[in-house]
Amino acid sequence: MTNDHLAAKFHRNTADVMSADCIDHVIDAVFNLEDIGDVASIMRALEANISRAHACERRTG
Repeated sequence: MTNDHLAAKFHRNTADVMSADCIDHVIDAVFNLEDIGDVASIMRALEANISRAHACERRTG
């Protein structure tokens, strides 16, 4: 599976819970792990979006 295929799959699987900008940020960061000093920024982005998704579920569910 190519990086493009992986990115497209990640987009499909996260589009309902993450913004497009955040998805792109995570994809870019993961594909360039060797260039970042700390993965905390990836974790913060994921955590913030997961928290928002859960809050939305509680309001609509």
